[in-house]
Amino acid sequence: MSTKIKLLGTGSAEDYTRKNTAYLIEHGDETLLVDAGSGIYAALAYHFGSLNEFSKKPDSILFTHKHADHTIDRPLILLAMWRASRDQGIKRQMNIYGESETVETSLNPANNYLTKDGKLLYSDYVAFNLGPTTSPTSLHGFAVNFAETQHSARNLAYRIEDKKRSIGISGYGAITSSEKKLF
Repeated sequence: MSTKIKLLGTGSAEDYTRKNTAYLIEHGDETLLVDAGSGIYAALAYHFGSLNEFSKKPDSILFTHKHADHTIDRPLILLAMWRASRDQGIKRQMNIYGESETVETSLNPANNYLTKDGKLLYSDYVAFNLGPTTSPTSLHGFAVNFAETQHSARNLAYRIEDKKRSIGISGYGAITSSEKKLF
């Protein structure tokens, strides 16, 4: 089974000319999005070629930390998933993993679209699994390990690996001894 890694953005919070840093990891039919900062919704729509693909992809989002340059397009991506699923009449599963505060606020009404009666717009078509990263886990055939980095917000660096290869991803921060061990 082949694995592809696409850099959806390579910009920083201060660089408004580029999309914020994000990765799309495709492993067979499974897709994992790492971070969802500014411009990433548009990059995903372009990559998928159709908004209807949001009814199936991405399968999971993994967040490094809570800052806006890593999360601001999250509501747009969730809205696109809801629309595509609603229009196709299917219910889909969505997994959100990462630093605990980021995961816990993912479905906070203040960060999302609501119906007129105040419930989450997505709830009829998208079922969510929320998984704060507290221990190594398996995700779409990958082993996912993490370590904290030194940053102004709790930030996680990840090592995502299968039996043959691995990739290291860090949101930001100074390297810590636990991160050195991870990589």
